[in-house]
Amino acid sequence: MFESGFFSGLWSVATNLHAVTGAALFGISFLFFGSALARVNLSMGYPFMAGLAFLLIFLVSALFFKEQITLWGAAGAFAIMAGIILISVKG
Repeated sequence: MFESGFFSGLWSVATNLHAVTGAALFGISFLFFGSALARVNLSMGYPFMAGLAFLLIFLVSALFFKEQITLWGAAGAFAIMAGIILISVKG
C-alpha cells in the first residue's frame, strides 16, 4: 500500500470505505466511552468496559468469523467475567 510513496498510501487509506468507517466508529465509541466514565466511578467503570470489550470481541470472532473457542480461551473469558462480577459487587 505504501510502496508507491507515503502520501499515495495515505490517500488510498483515506479513500478506503472500510478504513473510514472503522475510524468513524472508533471515534464515536471513544465519545461514548468518555461520557460513560464521566458518570461512573473510574475504578469500577473502566475494568467493566474494558473486560466487556474483550468478551464481545471473543464472541463476535466465534460467531461471525468461525474462530475456534479453545479451553484456554473459554477459561480466559470466564476469568474476565468473574473479575467484572467481583469488581461490580459492592461490599
